[in-house]
Amino acid sequence: MTGHKTTAVFDLETVQDRELLDVEFPKEKFAPHMAHEIVAISLATFKRDPFPDDEILEIRSLGSAKGSEREMLSAFVGYIQKEKPRIVGFNSRSFDVEVLKYRCFRHGIQFPAFYQCGTKWDSYRSRYSPDWNFDLMDFLSNYGASPKFSLDIASRAIGLPGKFGISGVDVGQYYQDGRQEEIRQYCETDVIATSAMMLRVMHLTGELSTKGFRKSANAFLDFLSKSSEEKPHVQEFLKLLDFERFTGVISSLEENVGMSVISSNTNVTKFPGGMQQ
Repeated sequence: MTGHKTTAVFDLETVQDRELLDVEFPKEKFAPHMAHEIVAISLATFKRDPFPDDEILEIRSLGSAKGSEREMLSAFVGYIQKEKPRIVGFNSRSFDVEVLKYRCFRHGIQFPAFYQCGTKWDSYRSRYSPDWNFDLMDFLSNYGASPKFSLDIASRAIGLPGKFGISGVDVGQYYQDGRQEEIRQYCETDVIATSAMMLRVMHLTGELSTKGFRKSANAFLDFLSKSSEEKPHVQEFLKLLDFERFTGVISSLEENVGMSVISSNTNVTKFPGGMQQ
């Protein structure tokens, strides 16, 4: 279980930094990480609160940084430096964190929390230290034991809307058209989906008990409901959410089965918990 009091779920949206790329570099090609200019950073923060019989993770904020890339980076890095949160993302170790690091390098912004906190084996830099840097995709795929998968597929598997409206491939055109607010809204929606997925993963691993998950999920959805009054994209997310599938977790096998599976030779094998074969 993480020792960090705060959890920060984040996401970036980027476009090609044409100043760093050759003139002939195709606009549709995936650029090197250093040549990804950040045009949106969104963040949701959670706090772990103790209860008499349980613990929950309760969302406290959801928003997007504004300003130039340097200003957004400075605000985000300053927050990480001050709070030392557990950071959570989707494919974030392979992309988002690397882009953050390179773009700080480009702008001359210090990022000491990334390099100096923790130890070699237990820090933001350690791949196998999800208490510090929790990449949900990397973790669920068992660090490459199974193939990578998209946020869209993983979201739909647990009742989340998946991608709707724009997608990552549209960000470049939206940026050229001056539609930064829509990019920020898209980025926030990905943070919401990643946050919901984080809660389900924490239930899967036992970091949140079933009771803790249900409390966390209800607090999360209540927060979104209140936010939706001013944020239409949050309202759309909630409208498309399959509530039963997202919250329909079980405590144990007894809740799910309550039945016996009898083999063809009618031999019955009893397992702990009452299942039979």
